[in-house]
Amino acid sequence: MRKRLHRFLVSRPHVRNVLRSGLRTFYSMMRVDPTAEYVKATRRRYQEIENETVAHVLDDETVLSFHVGSPMKVPNLYKVKTRIFSTVDFIKRQLASGEMQRATFLDVGGSSSLFYDLMEIETNRGYIANVLEEHLTEAKEKGWGWIKLEHSHNPLLLLRELLRVSRKGVFLSIPWRNQTGVVKKKPGAGPDVQHILEFSPGDLERLLSHAGGKLVRQEPLSTEAKLVSLNPGRALFRKRAGYGSPNVLLAHIEKTLT
Repeated sequence: MRKRLHRFLVSRPHVRNVLRSGLRTFYSMMRVDPTAEYVKATRRRYQEIENETVAHVLDDETVLSFHVGSPMKVPNLYKVKTRIFSTVDFIKRQLASGEMQRATFLDVGGSSSLFYDLMEIETNRGYIANVLEEHLTEAKEKGWGWIKLEHSHNPLLLLRELLRVSRKGVFLSIPWRNQTGVVKKKPGAGPDVQHILEFSPGDLERLLSHAGGKLVRQEPLSTEAKLVSLNPGRALFRKRAGYGSPNVLLAHIEKTLT
């Protein structure tokens, strides 16, 4: 059978050329640039929420300098901008306008005043504690706090301490995971630049029960838009990448009464 096919192609060069052309076309259609697809999906998602205020405060230079820990800084720019804006929007929707004007805030692990600029909080009511959990016991009562739990070596201790020093509650912005997992350590990387523990929504709620806290509200967030393509290679890649699916969990937690 193979010999017959070979003789057929040899005797009919035009058929061979058509097959070669078809294979080249198929190969070019299936080739995908993962970075370009990722940037396209994150940029489209950010464009869905962008407005003049956000564009003014979330300037690219500040975000890249202070809020993108990944080595792939530029490709992650729009993802981080969407996460920052959506976190602030979530906090605003949880608090009454009067409380926003009166309360004091503590941003644990913050790198700049971007959150406070977006929330229009005066500098004397917004504090940044870029510290590890063992230093939190030195913090004074601030009222509201928010943290990135995935960078902590001891998330239970961190939650307990945040709930202790925050008189009114804590906001979390953490990776959304269907299953809780431990992230493999990168050579030379510390907790300030890499994730350690990532929790599913259910396990986060169970962890809170041990920390003396309760979940008031949680919302899933996708930092990538769900893109449609007639190109089979791109369509397959986007489906496998899960664009449009939740990848960030925003949560509002409070102390339980004891």
